[in-house]
Amino acid sequence: MGVHCSLLPIGEFGRYPENLRAQFEGVAWKFRSSAQWRELAGRFGPWQTVYDRLHRTGGNRRVHDPPSGV
Repeated sequence: MGVHCSLLPIGEFGRYPENLRAQFEGVAWKFRSSAQWRELAGRFGPWQTVYDRLHRTGGNRRVHDPPSGV
């Protein structure tokens, strides 16, 4: 598994979503492109779902805070 897998808190928020990988890729795409959430491509799932998954897991904090020791 890749390094990013340790950042995905699987099991904390209910059953494993079948499209978690697509949602994770949607978050990565959003931050790479600097697009607005509603511009998220449909292949990643509904933008509201991807946004909610990021914020429920505390992912926004992880993305914006620099790693410790930097």
